[in-house]
Amino acid sequence: MEQVKETHIVVTDEVNQSFDLWNDIDLSTIGLQALKLLDVFLTCLRFGYDEIDEDVEDISEVGITEVVFSKREYEKALGVSRVRTKQLQKHCEELSSLKFCNPNFADKKVFEYFKAYYDEQKGKYMIAAKCSVIVHNLAFSPKYSITYALKNTLCLKSKYSVLMYRFLRYALAEKSFVIFRLPYENLKNIMLCKDRYLEIRNFNEKVIKPVKAELKQKTNIDFIIYEYGRKEKNVTIIAKKK
Repeated sequence: MEQVKETHIVVTDEVNQSFDLWNDIDLSTIGLQALKLLDVFLTCLRFGYDEIDEDVEDISEVGITEVVFSKREYEKALGVSRVRTKQLQKHCEELSSLKFCNPNFADKKVFEYFKAYYDEQKGKYMIAAKCSVIVHNLAFSPKYSITYALKNTLCLKSKYSVLMYRFLRYALAEKSFVIFRLPYENLKNIMLCKDRYLEIRNFNEKVIKPVKAELKQKTNIDFIIYEYGRKEKNVTIIAKKK
């Protein structure tokens, strides 16, 4: 762990994500703060390549899987004065327990470790994590990959908002406007509430309206969703970058 250079978190830096990464890891078991911590890890993973020789053409082949950053850096990124150490350790434990939902990776770990600890030599709390090579390859996969500024998810107060932002960022890709349709159940799966909100009306009131308001106020994406079809439950989504 001592060999890993400490990473500085910059909220304007980008998170490297891919649709495969979302699909293959079971994120239903973690809460909002652990989800944000995961984004911080992925950002540090992406920018850990700053020290790599410029002659390397494809950073995805280098395989950096381990990052270290200070608790204070993390607090600054979140815009808070303090994150309680016990809470931080709980969030780290949530990420340590993450599992793959892809049966091809059923016997593999998402993280070898994800922990907060006190570094006696540095005199401060640190966060260290090492993901599997599978996670690295999924995050940097050129297929269905996106990037977004870390600040756009760290500012959000709802897990649903983070999930919707990621999904719409993927749907928009390099476009400024997009319109598409999908089954209501698919949207619920994306929002990790598969077994809740049997009626679209309840889902709209409890999830979509608060998410829409938060994304419009705090991020660079706005959207509307409306139902269509009487027999089949489907939705139309219109999203745009601001």
